[in-house]
Amino acid sequence: MLFRQWRSACAYKFSLLLFAVSLAEGICLTETGSRMYDGNLWWGAFICYDILLLESLIQLLCSLHKKIRTPVEAATSVLCCGTFVWHVISGIVFLGLMLAGVSYAVMIGTESYLLQEMWGIVL
Repeated sequence: MLFRQWRSACAYKFSLLLFAVSLAEGICLTETGSRMYDGNLWWGAFICYDILLLESLIQLLCSLHKKIRTPVEAATSVLCCGTFVWHVISGIVFLGLMLAGVSYAVMIGTESYLLQEMWGIVL
C-alpha cells in the first residue's frame, strides 16, 4: 500500500494498531503455573491478525478497482496479489496436512529429550 493510500485508510491504521498492541500483549505478558504453555494471551494477536488480513484484503481490492497510474502502483499491486495468492495456497496445503494427520507441532530433530523439554511430554 502506498503512503498516500495508507494515510487515508483509517480502518487499516486502526487494525494495524490493534494488531501491534495485541502482539505486544502476547510477547510481554505470560501466565505461570500449569497454564504457562497454553498460549492463552496469544488469542488477541490471532484475532487481530485476522482483522488486519481482512482489512488489507479490502484495501487491495479497492486499489485494484481504481485505475493504476504509475509503474510503482502496478508493481505494488502485483506484489500484494502474489502475496495473497501465496497465503491462500499455503493455507490450503496446511489444511491438507492437518486433515492427513500431520501435526503442526512437528519440530526439527524430534528427539525425546527435545519433546520433553519443550512440551513437557513424558515418553
